[in-house]
Amino acid sequence: ALEGIEDQIKSDMIINFIRFVKWPSDMSDHGGESIIIGVMGADPIMEILKTQEGKIINGKTIRVRRVEALKDIPQCHVLFVGQSGTWKYNEILSAVQGSAVLTIGDTEEFCREGGIIRMFREKNKIRFEINNIAASQSNLQLSSKLLEIATVVTQ
Repeated sequence: ALEGIEDQIKSDMIINFIRFVKWPSDMSDHGGESIIIGVMGADPIMEILKTQEGKIINGKTIRVRRVEALKDIPQCHVLFVGQSGTWKYNEILSAVQGSAVLTIGDTEEFCREGGIIRMFREKNKIRFEINNIAASQSNLQLSSKLLEIATVVTQ
């Protein structure tokens, strides 16, 4: 019975990923003392993430906001793209291009399209895969601990 708690697990995973990512040092300035998680689509996950606001990870405070426009994406540190979004991935990922934004999604083609982390369900677990090439193109350093427990995909 993963259904009810699936969004909760995904939300916890998103928060957890933050611990294992190093943003470029100049990037951390634009959020000052915050880590901004942007959410596109995915209302249930947005609701759960909201309950984590104010939590401190690696000395930074978590803030959650809905992203309504592509131009707002570069202000985020983390962007979760839900399945219910009306945007096309290529629009989102080109808006991210050159910004240090950790993109996370849960649709099948997410990593192949250039997203960084995709969460997926396998039997009764939520697992994740990582496109490390996309991560380094975004100047994000993912901890080797994270890579060890992920399925690493190459485009």
